[in-house]
Amino acid sequence: LQTLNAELETRVAERTSELQQAFERVRSNEQRIQTIIESAPDPFIGMDLQGRITDWNTEAEVVFGWAREEAIGRPVGATLVPERYAGRLEAALEAFQATGVSPVGNRPIERILRARDGREIPVEIRVGFVATGDQRFFMAFVHDISARREVERLKDEFVSTVSHELRTP
Repeated sequence: LQTLNAELETRVAERTSELQQAFERVRSNEQRIQTIIESAPDPFIGMDLQGRITDWNTEAEVVFGWAREEAIGRPVGATLVPERYAGRLEAALEAFQATGVSPVGNRPIERILRARDGREIPVEIRVGFVATGDQRFFMAFVHDISARREVERLKDEFVSTVSHELRTP
């Protein structure tokens, strides 16, 4: 009986050690992923299938003006989408829930998002769908394209002015 108890204690100790090592690997991976998301040069936003914010990096705080603690759990539509476009997001979420197919695919899309102060920001968004185990969510990297839009506007204005000057003597 003592041999059996000693053997069981050894097995329990081995299993406990294996579980602790596995837990440490998971924790290390989680920290690595969090570091990657935090060091991203653009806002990163995670969203559940109901449209609530689940992840929000520091760059999202800077660009949109919402602290992480304030943003987590809020609906993306009410937080970032101007009212005139809110229906599009709701329709896209409903379509995804009905079909399982993302309406944006894996291509970047240009949209207008709203900062906390009401300022509208033209952005390019790359949305991905993630399914890991029983978790399913959307992730998005958002790139502010205000500067690019301004350069395009100035270029168009310049071409228009030059064109007009060339036509009139």
